[in-house]
Formats: sequence, structure tokens, C-alpha cells
Amino acid sequence: MQDLRQKHWDEFLARWPIECLEKMTLEEYANSDASACFSGWIKYRYDDLGKARGRGGWYVGIGVFAMPEGFDISTYPGRLADEEARYAWSKDLGDTLEEAFQRLKSLVGSIAWGARRGDLSALSDPVLEERYKWKLASLYQDPRNPLLLPAQDARLLPVMHWRFTKRTLDKTIRNGFAQVLAANANLMLLRGGKPLFEFLDEVQTKFDAPDEEGEVEQDRAIEPENEEEIEKATAMDLPLNTVLFGPPGTGKTFAAIDEALRILDPALLAQNEECLEDSPAQQRARRARLKARFDELSLAGRVRFVTFHQSFSYEDFVEGIRAETNGDGSLSYPIVDGVFKELCDRASVKSIGSTSDRSSAPISLAGRRIWKMSLGAAIGDEAYVFEDCKQQGVALLGYGYGLDFSGCKTRAEVADILRSNGQGTDHKDYATTAVSNFVCKMKVGDLIVVTDGNLKFRAIGEVKGDYQFIDREDEYCQARPVQWHLVFQPSLAYGELMNNRFSQMTLYELRSGSIDLTKLEGLLAANTQGSESQALPYVLIIDEINRGNVSRIFGELITLIEPSKRAGRSEALSVSLPYSKQPPFSVPANVFLLGTMNTADRSLTGLDIALRRRFVFKEMMPRPELLSQVVVSGINIGELLSVMNQRIEVLLDRDHLLGHAYFMPLLEGTQNQFELLGRIFKSQVLPLLQEYFFEDWERISWVLNDHRKPESVRFVRLAGGSLAELFGEGQTEKLRERRWALHQAAFDNPESYRGILTAGL
Repeated sequence: MQDLRQKHWDEFLARWPIECLEKMTLEEYANSDASACFSGWIKYRYDDLGKARGRGGWYVGIGVFAMPEGFDISTYPGRLADEEARYAWSKDLGDTLEEAFQRLKSLVGSIAWGARRGDLSALSDPVLEERYKWKLASLYQDPRNPLLLPAQDARLLPVMHWRFTKRTLDKTIRNGFAQVLAANANLMLLRGGKPLFEFLDEVQTKFDAPDEEGEVEQDRAIEPENEEEIEKATAMDLPLNTVLFGPPGTGKTFAAIDEALRILDPALLAQNEECLEDSPAQQRARRARLKARFDELSLAGRVRFVTFHQSFSYEDFVEGIRAETNGDGSLSYPIVDGVFKELCDRASVKSIGSTSDRSSAPISLAGRRIWKMSLGAAIGDEAYVFEDCKQQGVALLGYGYGLDFSGCKTRAEVADILRSNGQGTDHKDYATTAVSNFVCKMKVGDLIVVTDGNLKFRAIGEVKGDYQFIDREDEYCQARPVQWHLVFQPSLAYGELMNNRFSQMTLYELRSGSIDLTKLEGLLAANTQGSESQALPYVLIIDEINRGNVSRIFGELITLIEPSKRAGRSEALSVSLPYSKQPPFSVPANVFLLGTMNTADRSLTGLDIALRRRFVFKEMMPRPELLSQVVVSGINIGELLSVMNQRIEVLLDRDHLLGHAYFMPLLEGTQNQFELLGRIFKSQVLPLLQEYFFEDWERISWVLNDHRKPESVRFVRLAGGSLAELFGEGQTEKLRERRWALHQAAFDNPESYRGILTAGL
């Protein structure tokens, strides 16, 4: 079976290589002979590579098709036909045949090339039928790094991925299948170098096996009403709340970057999977790529980092009242959002632009002015103003006394109209400034940031037209056509965009010193990549999560972070926060909490039960195998670490082992490796052992095997004279020797380290 599948795959790629997609003609894509055209090959050939044929004719769901004889276009309201009635197409592709086919070729190319790179994001486009586009992706995936398992029915491809990883695979590996986008490297890991189809036959046997209820899952029909469930199942499978725990030096904070990218950019992580056989230079290059991407996401606001400590509070994490000094020296007490609430508000961003707007390229800021503008108050009598602006696609200015400023090109012309109507007698007054900025200085393409008070902003729009006068019953008669790209509910804190607070002025230009253009680009990029139905994920990394008072820091939110209690979930809950009160606050389902905790500081058994129940705990233990190739003065460092940890576990417990990170600098292969090893032992290993064993030097000497070494190479030696001389012969049996000292010369002697592994030197 596997040989036949490979033969069919090779035949398809030989006839339709991926390079031909860009130059494909309409006749090649679809014609009356299904066996001779591209779409027909996908629909009707090679069912063993994914069955894509369905009901209602082979042409259904392929985007553009040759109209069969007797086809009545009037019975298909979602399709258009050319004048010669030769071809029909989905109206979502365009108004003309040429436009529709070019759009279709672009979509097919995006799916094919995306699958080849390990990126399945183009499959979210709804134009093509599900099984057709999934089989298309399956056929063009990289044969050397296969992403999708062929299924008997191409509709099973996404659910098959999810069910295998969910039900049959080891939990640790399963987490790597969080999204279909991340499956590439994990699939390669699972099949352990076996040919794809040999591995597939093994997995297919598991898939055909009865589940717990005795039913065969593959034979269960996937009806249309179940498709939504399938999409939800495959969209996101990573735990929302995770804690990486383990002894010191096991790389928990280091690994947090990988875990964050597993959520935020799984495709990149899959392309840069760790390999023990990589050279130190390759490992550094891998880390540099991942860290650079992590930094980009941090600057864009997609990931935040915070460290818990004993003084960290609810007010720092959620919200609280802060005392601030105003410009005139007076004090004010604003309610300031904490890091978690800021991230939740950021993750709640909703785009009201069209689908095409979101899928377009990010907006360039070059050559654009950026304006701060108030569009009525968020709460109160003027709350309707912004609603009118959103519905009508405009920005409305309340200054101008209801006068029409059409034709004004300069500030002086604006001032003349005001004076001639008995208004704005002083040409320097703010009404003249606001109107002249709005009418004369604001240009098409400029961006508008709509504020909510001085500390928040609630929308970003792009000016799309020249000044207009609108006759309204209120004073908001000055208008500019605007496309609203982003609306924030609730409003975002000014720190998500600005380097300082907004001014109270209704309209003014934001200069580069006050606005952070990198953050603005990140917000606009999020608009082009996400949607309400598939919100972009956000990550909060909480380092040393067990060092803070968790109950005090999370407060009532300890319940809201549960997956089932998140916004939009089945048991969603919201609370009224104690300071801001309004609106009710809930935790978005696209916010991931990633904590790290040092088990040497506090065991899991002492951790808040409420926190333990709501988080998935992933243990990170020392990995001596990472150091197995490091040999310093004939001493295998991986073996050295392993032996010391075995002794520590016997004498103490597994929460207080030595992490491999302390010895990772030795991988650099410097000329003074032995000197570096001495510094590591002297400044890191010995102090940590002192802390672990509470200055019990006898046990420390056991870890270092000093009791079996010649005294000259011991790290720890007895100090002072005999106890008998100090207390007399009759007292020695009642006393325990506590006078120990470090033997500094041992750190410079290779035999001291070899003696940790061997005895009787």
C-alpha cells in the first residue's frame, strides 16, 4: 500500500509541479474533461492520498469550473457565469471571469506553497470546499517533512490530526500538536525516520481501532453539522495555563521562549527544532533566530513578561489606584491597569474592517501623519458620537459652530469664515486651530487614534477622503471619511501605543517622540492577521510564579482563568473589578499564561491548590545528555552532573538537583575550559549545595565523593584540631564535627573532579 501511495504522489507532482501553478491557464485548471485538468486530478484521482470527491458533481467547491451541459446558473445564487456561458465561478472570487481566476490562482498557490513551507494558514479561506483544499495542501506538502497524513476522506485530514494526537500519543509530544501549523517537526519525531507511508499504515491501524465506546472513529460520518466542532477541535489544543517547574538551572526561563513561540509562531519553532547532534554554532544560530522572533512579538505586544515576588500585588497584576503628580504639582489618583489586565484588553481587540482588509498587507506608516482625536466621551451624553462615526465611516469634529468650511485651504480662510459669522474673534483660539487642522492639514491616508480620556484609546482609523460638511442636529458637523481598522473593547491603556499620556486637546498631531511607531505597527499588523473568529494568541510569561502570594495577586481572577470560564466558552464568567467597576471583566480565550517555578524554592506540594488545579504542570529536569559530548581534562561533564544528581536525590530529593544550565558555557569550547569549570564549581555549584543542605558540609562532601578521595584533592576538608584536644576524650562521642573549610587548591586540580566519579585515587 505504501509503495502505491508513493507512486501516485510522484505521478501527481510530475504532472503538476508546484512551479507550474503560477502560469496555469484556465483550461488547464478546469475544463469539460475532468480527467485531464488540474482540479479533476485532485477531485477524482488518488483517493488513497485523500478522497476529495463529493456530492453534486465534480465541479462543486473548486472555485472556477467549466459549466456542464444543462447547468442552470439561476439555481446557484452564489455563482456568476461569463457571457458565453462557458465558465462559472464563486462570486466571492470577483465580478469577472478573469478577476476570479487570478484570485483563484493566487489562493491555490498560497495553499500549495504554504503547505510546502509547513504553513497551513491559507486553508482558512472559505472559497474552496474543505476536502478539496485540504487534499491540495496534502499533495503539495514537503515530502521530506510531511505535514499532513493522507486520509480515506480528505475531510478527515484536520480531525485525523487532532484525534491521533489527542487520543493515542504521549502527552508530552501531544502538546506539540497544539495547532495543525505546528505538526511538521513533531510528525517527523514520531515516525522516527520511517518512510511516511509505512508510518501512516501503522497510525491508520490505530485510527481504525475501536475507541472506548467500541465504535470505529473513521467509520463515523462527518455530517455538515459537525464541521464547526471539527474546526474548534483543530484550531487550538495547547493548554491555556501552563507552569514549567523543576530544580534551578534546568532552563525554565530559557524554555519559556520556545513555549511562547509554540503558541505564537509554531511554524517557525517547527523549522528550528532542537537537535542534540547540532554543533554549538548551530545551536547558537537556532537560538538567535528564535530570540529575534520572540523580541519582535514582544515589541508588538503579543507577549509580556513579569516576575512575581513577595511584594507583587493585585494592584500590580490587575488594577489599582496610583498616586501621580500633575504638571501643576497637585496629586491625582487614577485607576491604572496592571500587566495582566493590559494584556487581556489587548487580546480583546476587534477588527471591524472587511475580510479583505484583514488579509491585506500591513499598513505602512511612511509619509503618514498620525492624529489624536476625541470623538465624544465613552460614557455619558456624547457616547453616541463615536457610534455614529463607526456606523457612517466618518470622523466628526464638534468645533466650528455648525459652519461649512468647504473650499478652505489655509488657516486664515478658516478664521475668516469664523469671524464673518461672529465666531472665533481671536485667530489664535483653539476652535480655529482644531478646524484648520481637520480641514486643511489632515490628508487622505493619515491615521487617527481615538482616545478614551487621557489614559486610554479605543480605535484607530485611516482617513479616506477630503473634508465634508454634514448637516446634523448637534454641533458635530465637520466630517472626514474614515475607514476604521481597529476598535478596542474595552479601551487599551495608553502605554500600549504611547510613551506618555494623551493631552486633553480634541485634535492634535502625535509626534514620533510621544507615539511608539513600533507598537502602532504591531497593532495594525494584528488587524491584518487576525479576526474575531480566530483571534491572535497572546502570552503572559510569569517568571518565579511561586514566589508571589498567588491568592492575593490573582484575587477573583483565579476562577476566570479556567479554560471553561474564559470569554466565549461554555461556562464563561465575568466579574466587576473592585476599582474600575465597569465594564464587567472577563479573561479572553486567546490569552495564554506561562509560568515558571523553581522547586528548590518551594515544592509543588506547598503551592496554592487553586492554582495547581487550573494549571498544567510540565516538569523540566536536568538534562545531562546535553553535556555528554563535553569533555574537560578527561572528565565527561554530562556524566559528572548525572552522578552528583543521583547522590543529591538520595540525600535530599529530586526538587534540589543541579541543572545543566550551569555547565552550558562549557559548550563554547574555549581554550580555558578547565579554568571555566573551576569558576562554575566555586561560584555556582558549591554555594548552591550550601543552600540545599543548610551548611551541612558532611553531606556536601558526600555529594562530591570527598569522603573517598585522598585529602589533597578534596573540595571540603575538616578544619581545626581534634575534638578530643578541645573537649577531652570523654566528650568526643557526644559531639559532631561541624568545622569544615573549602580547599581552594582542589578547584585547580583535575583529580578533584575525576574523584567525583571514581574512588581510591
